[in-house]
Amino acid sequence: MAKSLVNVNGIKTLEVGADMFIVPNSFMKASENVIYGERLTTQMNGILEASEHESEVDPAMMQVWITAENDLGCENLADHMGHYWGIDGVKHPFGNIPSYLPANMFVGKKEGDVVTVVYPEGTTQFNKDFKVVMHLKLAQTEYRYRRFGTFEECFDSLYWRVA
Repeated sequence: MAKSLVNVNGIKTLEVGADMFIVPNSFMKASENVIYGERLTTQMNGILEASEHESEVDPAMMQVWITAENDLGCENLADHMGHYWGIDGVKHPFGNIPSYLPANMFVGKKEGDVVTVVYPEGTTQFNKDFKVVMHLKLAQTEYRYRRFGTFEECFDSLYWRVA
């Protein structure tokens, strides 16, 4: 069932519940990406600030998989499209969100915790004029990379390398 875009205090907002797990590639600093380093730093800091976390000069990033089958009808929002109902009553596409999130938002979090991540307006080509609030349930053991342990076990094994 697709979620609907709503006005919250005059700000168009899409609020979504989803599951998230870590793709257990090495975490990296935004600047390590030679092609998109500056853009990634800006994007990660935009997410940090919108989510009410402190921004960083060179944020550590982790690759994630976000699945919102119930709310958007999509099992992989980084690579595929889901849909939401617009204020205009029309079904619109949404997806292609960043496949990385700032790692410091997840320090101390455990399997089953819900972390709220805010994607500010303009984070993707599909949310140019509205923000997206995602309530992400950390579900490492329910998906593809369960063999890497719980969310915190997977996170801790990768985060120390960039901290």
